[in-house]
Amino acid sequence: MKRLLLASCLSTASAGIPRLEIINGCPHETMWIAHLANVGIGPGPINHAIPPLGNMIFDETETDQLAGARYWPKMGCNKDGNNCLLGGSGGPGQHCNELKSDYSLCQPPIDTKFEATWGKKGQPCNPADPGQMAGCDFIDMSLVDGFTLPFKLEIVSGQCTGQAPQPVTSLDCSGLSVDKCPVDDDIGKGPTNMQAINPKINKPIGCYAPCLKLIDTKWNNVQANGKSRNDPDVTKYCCTTPPENSGTCNAGPLPHTKYVQAVHQFCPGVYAFAYDDGQGLLRCSYGQYRLTFMCPGIPLSEQKFEEIKDAVKDSELIFSVGGALTFVLFAAALGVGLALVAVQSSRFRRLATQNRLRSSFEDLPPEE
Repeated sequence: MKRLLLASCLSTASAGIPRLEIINGCPHETMWIAHLANVGIGPGPINHAIPPLGNMIFDETETDQLAGARYWPKMGCNKDGNNCLLGGSGGPGQHCNELKSDYSLCQPPIDTKFEATWGKKGQPCNPADPGQMAGCDFIDMSLVDGFTLPFKLEIVSGQCTGQAPQPVTSLDCSGLSVDKCPVDDDIGKGPTNMQAINPKINKPIGCYAPCLKLIDTKWNNVQANGKSRNDPDVTKYCCTTPPENSGTCNAGPLPHTKYVQAVHQFCPGVYAFAYDDGQGLLRCSYGQYRLTFMCPGIPLSEQKFEEIKDAVKDSELIFSVGGALTFVLFAAALGVGLALVAVQSSRFRRLATQNRLRSSFEDLPPEE
């Protein structure tokens, strides 16, 4: 019944043939979708909110012949889809925080990304003739910079092939959660924790790929201080070209890192680094795709609720008046001010309290 409902939405909400359906597979949290392309933002809604278990569509009018397109999820955002706890890595049309309009205070770009160069409707996709390729879609899921959310990509229509001759019908990376991110990887400096710790909540919300861990200083990543992808001790982990090429990159230490091994184990068929030969890029006839992003390892929109609940428990500011429980929540130390929630004790449920509190945290504190 749910899939029939979604199919109905596809037929009525789209101006053309649905090309990319993105589903929020998390049952309790809103997700926002950001995107960009070689031309800038690209057509289609930006920072579009998808309710729990809902979906959105990019149709043929928003994708036809669009090159270099990227789509990624954001969570724990304000009502405008900005100032997020996850996915606020910048790009055209993106406001990562409320202090600056540029990207200097954005998050490290570790996002799980769907990438596509879209074909032209009505044109052939014939690999035997290079002059008849205008109708082909070239798509991939890229974890070259890192990852945030688990996902599953399904080929709804059309035929996709990668390096192997047999068709690819799906990429199931639902097992690639943040708890699979190595905490003792070897990237040339001894055991290294590859988890990306968001300083707002002091929790891991993603995983660095080796290159980004070595060159991106955001979120207090001191290991990257003074480094660039052209440094001699970094190029072999970034596969910087030049001096690296496909041969030297695959013969070097990068494919043997625990990060790359984790991606290959829990997310087969997906790029783990730039020269990940035999992985990643799919050539597809003009088709339709369904991408489901799944929940992160920790709650994000409910994170503040958990902090407040703990603060109330610690301060023991819980008392009963006239048969009702009244919670006086003093959470100034958490940066959320004063909140008051009252519910009858006989009907108190966690979900009801979360729904009441959620509206208090539409505007999250600025990025640190």
